Amino acid sequence: MQDLILYSQISAARHTQVLQILAGLTASQPAPLLEQHLVFEQIKLPPASKKGQTPQAQRRTYQHLIRRPQESTSWKLRKAEVPEPGVKQILSQSVVEITLPEAELGKFRSGSEWYKFVSQYYLQGHQFVQGNVVVMVNRVYPAEASSGDPIDVDAPTTVSLPPLDTSGSYVIEACVRLEDGSTTTLRDQATKELLAFADSLKGAIDLRVPDRLALDPRIKGT
Repeated sequence: MQDLILYSQISAARHTQVLQILAGLTASQPAPLLEQHLVFEQIKLPPASKKGQTPQAQRRTYQHLIRRPQESTSWKLRKAEVPEPGVKQILSQSVVEITLPEAELGKFRSGSEWYKFVSQYYLQGHQFVQGNVVVMVNRVYPAEASSGDPIDVDAPTTVSLPPLDTSGSYVIEACVRLEDGSTTTLRDQATKELLAFADSLKGAIDLRVPDRLALDPRIKGT
């Protein structure tokens, strides 16, 4: 899959106003959003995928397990590549999201030789949809430490902890997801739709391309 993304950031003081703007533009009410993210460090490298490549030549990454407690969804593994270089108007990032069966979840449990738990956090906010553009307005909240394996601990349906960003600002993400990012025609259409959406918000919300290396999922120095 390929995600085409634009971002913005707004102050807490503008939050209600921005939700009203997006509700008017999309002709829909904001849908509550809560995502639980577990972050794991890769310990064991998989077999080399390229001819002549040794495991030592590969770089370890952070992997995210994600679920939406309000929807009682299963854990999904999200793997993201470094966003493509040279793309000026949007951020283009190859991603894989798969629902993990119980057997695969074992690789992320305590004592596994594959992954080591690092941290967890929540994304809480609201979501809008217009055409193929999905818009999330959210903040990151640190999660309280749990006494058991974080995969098995029941998640709350709302988060009351202070946000990670002490200024209280919100992040806006506008994304179009393509099942096949290699199809030029579909990619061009998706890009036009995302840019048209951003253009319709000019003067109210400034959607822009972030630093691509800030979204590098690899662990430095490994």
